[in-house]
Amino acid sequence: MWRAGRWYAPPITPNVTCKNTCKNTCRNLTPLMGATLFTLFLCYLAGAIPSSVWLGKLAYGKDVRDSGSGNAGATNTFRVLGRKAGTVVLLFDFFKGLAATLFISQLAYGWGGGHEAVSSSLGLSWFTETDFLIWCGLMAVLGHMFPVYIGFRGGKGAATACGMLYGIEPISISIALSIFLIVLFTSRYVSLASISSSAAYPFAQLALIYLFGVEIETSFFLFSSVIALMIILKHKSNIGRLMRGTERRVGSGKPGKGSGSDGSEGAGGAGVGSVGAGSEGAGGKGAGSAGAKGSGGTG
Repeated sequence: MWRAGRWYAPPITPNVTCKNTCKNTCRNLTPLMGATLFTLFLCYLAGAIPSSVWLGKLAYGKDVRDSGSGNAGATNTFRVLGRKAGTVVLLFDFFKGLAATLFISQLAYGWGGGHEAVSSSLGLSWFTETDFLIWCGLMAVLGHMFPVYIGFRGGKGAATACGMLYGIEPISISIALSIFLIVLFTSRYVSLASISSSAAYPFAQLALIYLFGVEIETSFFLFSSVIALMIILKHKSNIGRLMRGTERRVGSGKPGKGSGSDGSEGAGGAGVGSVGAGSEGAGGKGAGSAGAKGSGGTG
């Protein structure tokens, strides 16, 4: 304002009421944010449990990451340890994602006093309950892919992602799981079953939305479609082996020796049946005892 021939700026009086309100709000939100972040961290720790590695070491005396494709997931467990161990790992990894969305996520709500309090603690007014479940499930999937317990060398996350998606929207993922089982039992390729069910999953959701009127949040549809695409991309090496005819089937026997970085899926692998390319193939026992070196390398 103009005073005594010059501009004069009056001192700004702090709004004591507003200041106290902000302090109280921050004081209330800090424990809620801590509870929310701790819940997400628990989801990561649950997802990081390396069932395939621990089962392999305890029951079979081997690390699945040292054989086959080198992944610590259900697919490689089927190859390296067999059908029973693979089934146990598959179910356990599925339950990790399911537990993160259905059970562990509720800890934040129990500590924080409901969804509105949790969303306020994150400073996200648009944050829905489904969004928070997605975050919990995503932390479990990341834990499976990068487990802290075993040096961050994990699996591809397909089974854990399925469990997470089932906990949020069970109908469409049930359709995808049905496709998984059909492809698995008809082809005996775990990788092909994972790829097929992942590719079909977004279309199952669209069919439920437009044909049957099922309400699926847009954020969940976009997120789950990205997850399905990521699973397919993580199977890039499997796709190559499927095209070459060197991908291993479930129950095809032990991987051949000397099959390179892919273990059982190299040129000397059993392909679709035999134990070793040279031991059972056209190259004879002497020609291919090392796996990929025999003339009968494709088995």
